[in-house]
Amino acid sequence: MKIFTLSRVLLRSVAGIALCMAHTAYDVTIKRSTVTRSRGIERSDMKPDSAEEQAYKKLRATESKRRGREIHISTDLAQAMVNPTKWARTFITVYELPDWNRNLSGDQVNALIKQISDYIVSLDDAKDAVPFIKAANKIPKSLPALLQKELRTIRKIWVDATKEELLSEHPINFVATTANILGSFDDPFEFEGDYGTASNTTREKVFGVIVSKEAIGKNLPAAIWDNLLKENPGKTKEQLLATAIQKDKENGPTLQQVATKELLEQITEKLQTLRVPQADIDALAAFVGKYGNEKIFYFMRNNPPDLLKLEKALKDHYADQGKSFDLPVLGSKTKLTGTTSNELKKNLVDAVFIADVLKQANPTFVDKKDGNKVKPIIVNIDKYTPALDKFFANGTNKELHAFATPAGLTFFYWLYQALIFDLVAKEATDITAINEVKAEFAKALGDAQRRAAVFRKKLITAKTKLLFTQESDKFTRDELTKDGLFLPIGAQNSKDGTVILLASDLWEPNFEVIPFDEYGKFKAGKLTAILATQKETQQKFLLASGHGNSDDAADGREQMKRVAQKLQQLMEERAEEILLIIGVDANTKKTADVKAFQKLLTELGLVSTQVGPTTIKRRMGTVQHNKAGLYAVDEEDYIIVSKNQLMLRDVTVGFGTPDVKPDLTISLPNLNNQSDHYAVSARIQAEDTEAAKKSDDASDL
Repeated sequence: MKIFTLSRVLLRSVAGIALCMAHTAYDVTIKRSTVTRSRGIERSDMKPDSAEEQAYKKLRATESKRRGREIHISTDLAQAMVNPTKWARTFITVYELPDWNRNLSGDQVNALIKQISDYIVSLDDAKDAVPFIKAANKIPKSLPALLQKELRTIRKIWVDATKEELLSEHPINFVATTANILGSFDDPFEFEGDYGTASNTTREKVFGVIVSKEAIGKNLPAAIWDNLLKENPGKTKEQLLATAIQKDKENGPTLQQVATKELLEQITEKLQTLRVPQADIDALAAFVGKYGNEKIFYFMRNNPPDLLKLEKALKDHYADQGKSFDLPVLGSKTKLTGTTSNELKKNLVDAVFIADVLKQANPTFVDKKDGNKVKPIIVNIDKYTPALDKFFANGTNKELHAFATPAGLTFFYWLYQALIFDLVAKEATDITAINEVKAEFAKALGDAQRRAAVFRKKLITAKTKLLFTQESDKFTRDELTKDGLFLPIGAQNSKDGTVILLASDLWEPNFEVIPFDEYGKFKAGKLTAILATQKETQQKFLLASGHGNSDDAADGREQMKRVAQKLQQLMEERAEEILLIIGVDANTKKTADVKAFQKLLTELGLVSTQVGPTTIKRRMGTVQHNKAGLYAVDEEDYIIVSKNQLMLRDVTVGFGTPDVKPDLTISLPNLNNQSDHYAVSARIQAEDTEAAKKSDDASDL
């Protein structure tokens, strides 16, 4: 297949300029052992009086004129001078070495450029250019600036000349999917939903006992509030909430009923064995001693969120190791052992107060408003409102410093879970019923391996060739990369499970991870980007997966700004067009958030899927007490492209069909969709290709 006439003219013009240059043998300092031994090439491989040998002798003669310097010339280079079809291999071989002479003369640079030009012009088929395009990506900065510039110029002309031909034969036309996978979903009591008839009754009973009445009331949808006000004539919403708060204050056991003297002695012994400073232990004992007679349900449902950060840290820790969160608490698959709440609490002491858990209890936080600096939790505690005296008479926030240590965070987490045991385990039959729910959950929604296998099948059916994930676990990544379906994630940061998976049949394996050091949450894994290359066309893509802050919608917008800036920077540095695709859970929870997000995308020249709600859930039993009872019917997940580069077609939600939207009355996760988000998929096509106007039946890659 011939390339276009105009392109040929451009290439010939470059070659013509080069032909006018002096044909002086170029001079390269290369250690012979590095090149010739690694490739098994010696002068003895040449036939006597062959063109290769003559070129080799010529180069050696030129080099012998240099006094006091030992120069070794690779026979590969000599062969390439007389056989330009071998240039691509030579180009790759030589450019992988660090020993180019940095003092090449102008004539030597010109000769090298001429050889490259001759080779390029000799190519007629676009496919023949692929090795050169790959090799030219390796232009090292150690080369003279003139040579670097000329090589990039020649490469750009060739890429431009061949791109249209290659894309016409292999058009950009593939399915991309973005999915918040909820990889660490080990809690059978966290989300409302239909988990099976046998489990639902027990789950609803537990919800009613452990969730704050105030939280439920504040988070009820407007329609339900309207009905409540009709059922309570003469009452206002504020009055009904005040009643709910009073019930919360009167609910449950006292602090010393939860943390009994016997249990405190057991905890103290564990902490001393772990060599925790005695002052830290004494501070915990002092807090319990002072407030032992106070009921703690209302306080534990309104405490500083930092004090319960340990659970997420533990779930992330185990998920990153490909393990399940297996502490004997209500919110895990692990069976509760014991017939009374006191036995459950005692067993929890043995499970929680160990070195591995204590290591995850980090008493610091990252201050977003102060340059992302790491600060101690006590800074947030001191600012915490409402103050402690709202719950306990004469209480001060400074007393909460007792929990701002590894031992304190561990104790506070134990106390939260121990309170739940006192609330739900009134009888031995209650514990039996909870364990039955755990067993059913473990067989279905709680089986991470099974969830990963189901997800893999859905991706295969959808013909997904590019996957953006958030909160994916090791089970998911291992399942998807099994048998080479998707490429391994390589050096991508998997801390938050925000990664990108490339179908091995469409993408080159040697992608490049692009850093965003200027973005504070980059190291935490909240934004991942790679520069990937499509196999057939050698077209480059900047691919980014983002997970915006769940409490700050501005964070998702910040990620989009950073990615758009990075795209422009890369295209300027690499002197070529790079196509952009983003998959993001932007956590746009309000209508205003969605509007602000879309406004920014328009300003940046980006366009996204707009499919309506992608998450439909209600959190119930959760240590994230600010989310307890919260309904979420939000559009949070998007696939995004540059408006002038690509287009989005056949958009689907939850692996359905383009014309079907999810039922907004069905909560997630459930047996049919095992995450609290629906996946969003779209067919990616080039805006200006004929393929975009044709049927997709023959274009599935």
